Amino acid sequence: MRRKIAWILMAALILSVLSMGALAAGTAQVSISSGSVKAGETVNLTVELTGNPGMAAYMLYIYYDTDAFTVDPAKGMAAGSDFAGGILLGNDLTTARKNSDAPVGDSSKDGVLALWCNSTGTNTTKNGQILTIRLQAKDTAANGSYAVSLGYDADNTVNEDGGKVALAVTGGTVTVTGGTAEKPDEDEETDTTGGAGVVDFTDIAGNWAEDYIVQANARELVYGFSGRYRPNDTMTRAEFVTILYRACGSPKPAQAASFTDLTQDWYRDPVAWAQENQVVNGVGNNRFDPDGSVTREQLVTILFRLSGGQSGMESMFTAAYDAAYTDAGQISDYAKPAMYWSIYHEILCGENSLKVPATLAPRAAANRAQIAVMIVRYLDME
Repeated sequence: MRRKIAWILMAALILSVLSMGALAAGTAQVSISSGSVKAGETVNLTVELTGNPGMAAYMLYIYYDTDAFTVDPAKGMAAGSDFAGGILLGNDLTTARKNSDAPVGDSSKDGVLALWCNSTGTNTTKNGQILTIRLQAKDTAANGSYAVSLGYDADNTVNEDGGKVALAVTGGTVTVTGGTAEKPDEDEETDTTGGAGVVDFTDIAGNWAEDYIVQANARELVYGFSGRYRPNDTMTRAEFVTILYRACGSPKPAQAASFTDLTQDWYRDPVAWAQENQVVNGVGNNRFDPDGSVTREQLVTILFRLSGGQSGMESMFTAAYDAAYTDAGQISDYAKPAMYWSIYHEILCGENSLKVPATLAPRAAANRAQIAVMIVRYLDME
C-alpha cells in the first residue's frame, strides 16, 4: 500500500466515513506566514485556510531548508482551534513520500507532513488557522531569506463524500539574522563548478526532461547548484522571470518595478523589465511575491503575454479542451486562454512527461524539469 505509513494513524477512520465522489466545487486558499528569527532561536509560522468549500480531511506538506532549520517532532506543530488532530510525521519526508503520491505544490526534498480528519466525517466550511509550525533555526544557519512552501496530497484532501478539494497554496519566507555568514543567493542559480554555460549535471541522467535541461543550460538560460540541476525542485517567480530576462537579452529596464516586496538586488531588473513589458501583473496589493513558487498556469500565462497575448486558432478548440482534460475546471479564469494556447502550440508538458496527460494540474507548482521543457519549446515555437 503506497500510503501505508502516511495513513496508518487514521486509515480505518477515513475509509469508514469517506467514499470516492466527484471533484468538490471551489478552490480553497492555504497560505503560510513569513517571519524572522535569530540563528539558534525559534520562529512560529501559521498556516491559514480561506475559501473553504467544505472539507473533511487534508494531507499537507510543509517544506523548509533542512540545512538551516529543524522541527522538534514532539512539539514542533500545534493544531489550530478549528482543525483538531494535526499530526506531525517526522522531519524528513523521504519515508512518507515513498508511500504517497507526489504532492501538489512539491517544492523540495525535505519538510514535514500534517494530516487531519474530521472524526464525524462531516464537512467543515470554517476558515482560519489550520496549524502552527515551530521552526528552530540552527546555530550554523547563515544570514538570509529562506523559502518555506506548502504542498498537499490531492487524493487525500477531500470532502465528506470523498470528492477531491482543490487547494491553491502560497508559501512564505523566514529571514535569519545573527548568523556567522551570509546565505548564498541560490535563487540566482550561480553554479559553483563553473558558473554559466554547459554543465554536466550529475542528477539528470534518465530524467524524462534530460534533453531539454541540457538545451536550456547550453543556451545559458538555466544553471545549477554545485554540479546538480535539481530537476524536481520548484522555481520561484523571481527565478522564472530572470530566465525569461536572460532569454530576451537582459535589456535594462527604463525604471524600477513598483512592487513593494522586492528585497533582493539580483532580480530587481528582471522583474522591472517584466512589469514594464506587461509580462507580469503581480499577485495583488502591489506585491510580486518573488519567493512564491511559480505555478503551471502562471508560467504559461507569462509566456503567453511575452508572445503578445493574442489567442489564435486554439480558441476554436476551447470546448474540446474543456471536455478533454479532467481538471480543466480548475484553471483560473485569467489563465484559460494561455493554458489552451500552450497546449495548441505544444509548449505545455505533463508534470512528469513530455506529453500532456488527461490532467493539466494548472495550479500545481512547476518544477525545474518542467520549466526547462516549456522555456525551450517556447523559444523554438514556430
